[in-house]
Amino acid sequence: MDSAEKQLAEISTLKKIDVLNLLAIKLLRREYTAVINIAEKTIGDKPNIHDERIAKILEYRLVASILSGDDNRVLDSLRKFRVKIFMISMFPILLYRINSLYDFLDEQKIFYIHRQISKGELNELPLSKSVIALLTAYLKSGNLDKMEIDARRELISYIAALMAHTPLAREALSLLNREFANYLDYNMLVARGKIFFLLNNPVKALSEFNKAITFVSEKKILLEALVNISQIYAMYGEYRLALDYARRALLIHQDPIARLVRGGILLNMGRFNEANLAFKALLRIENRKIKLFALLGLAECYVARGNFRAAFDAVWKAYMLDRSSDIVSLYVHVLRNALS
Repeated sequence: MDSAEKQLAEISTLKKIDVLNLLAIKLLRREYTAVINIAEKTIGDKPNIHDERIAKILEYRLVASILSGDDNRVLDSLRKFRVKIFMISMFPILLYRINSLYDFLDEQKIFYIHRQISKGELNELPLSKSVIALLTAYLKSGNLDKMEIDARRELISYIAALMAHTPLAREALSLLNREFANYLDYNMLVARGKIFFLLNNPVKALSEFNKAITFVSEKKILLEALVNISQIYAMYGEYRLALDYARRALLIHQDPIARLVRGGILLNMGRFNEANLAFKALLRIENRKIKLFALLGLAECYVARGNFRAAFDAVWKAYMLDRSSDIVSLYVHVLRNALS
């Protein structure tokens, strides 16, 4: 066994954090093929992108593929990320109404919560800022011109949806309109919908997502559009419709984001037993943000029943996950006062 094969064989025994350290060294040395091989050996064909370290390893594969000019692997990496790329944020749904805590908040703090939500400061980027910037540069490099048209359009849809998280959101919309002209498909419509949503036009976003679900015969591809529609209906207080779309999404795949969305909807409907179970089940997910918001959802369920001790315990666990979160700190402050 040569050294390269030996190294790959040893990868399976490494912890994910050690793999990440190795990938960082290889990338700095511009050993792009090694980065790709190590990443693929670690994550397999169907990586769990909600596992934060697995997602980071897949990001390394994506970056190495871009830098080595491997367009097929760039597209394949983005396909593996598609759920995170195409879904709008689940977090404002959970915190859209914090009615159960309003009795303990003054008007200024309530305004602050809504400002945080409306500014999108609770949103998690699908990929890191540096990777989104690299993809944007890759898009503008002209390398995509040699790709087969369907593959190019798919790749552009992913990148445009990522650009929605940057100041180039309107440029991304124009790019999609130019590339697709009078042609429509699911990826393009979901990307447009996400861009409209992040440009504060949820009505237009809802229209695009509803169009998207008419363009797909395979139900398994509809996951992102269904979850997005569910979230928008929930934002408007149409919880029965929102729950119906969330259930349809979960019949396709038990995605943690869809499960968190469902929990938030049940919470807002006052179905606290079901919401409680939904949030507790998410605490096993290897994703800090999902755990954090599941804990805040649990806290809301407990507060609704007057169990402030249990609510504070849940919020304190969230605080241990992310001490820098203003929203979590606010929950801690409010519930500590409720207990005193």
